[in-house]
Amino acid sequence: MTGHDHDDNHDHDHDHDRDHDHDQGDDHGDYAVERATLTKQPTLVLRGTIPATQVPAFMGSAFARVSQVARADGIPISGPPFARVHPEGDRELTLEVGFPVSGVVLGQGEVKASHLPSGQVLRTTHLGDYAGTARAHEALTAFATQHGLHASGDAWEVYLSEPDVAVPRTLVVLPVEAAQAIS
Repeated sequence: MTGHDHDDNHDHDHDHDRDHDHDQGDDHGDYAVERATLTKQPTLVLRGTIPATQVPAFMGSAFARVSQVARADGIPISGPPFARVHPEGDRELTLEVGFPVSGVVLGQGEVKASHLPSGQVLRTTHLGDYAGTARAHEALTAFATQHGLHASGDAWEVYLSEPDVAVPRTLVVLPVEAAQAIS
């Protein structure tokens, strides 16, 4: 998305993983889907319901604001920026945009404490323009359906690269659970 400002200096590889169950045998188009079990991850976020056309501008300002609050409150950012998306119809989205953090998180004004959930997830890495991440989301949904799983919450994207790199890397994560058989 647009200019995210974070000043953490650590390895950004899946910080809240508990288990890597690589399911490399399943390739969905250009996407290798991996299963993992995550632990609950505290976050500091800014939420907003916005028109889809305003996503890049909202995300850029939200990352900057959340980073500013974290610095001012002495809250260590513990991973790369992310956005959790909840569709609100054809034209609007509710976004939760921010950073994973460590320590006590209180928030400030419109910047709130939240968390990324624990549990089973499917994930894949999208290489390229942010507008193309929908294909990664579709690959995760197709994998889930093929394996008797369904979404157990809203998906999120983790931005592993700075926004101005030639080929950005975005980790797309879908929380899942076993589908219930209908009797």
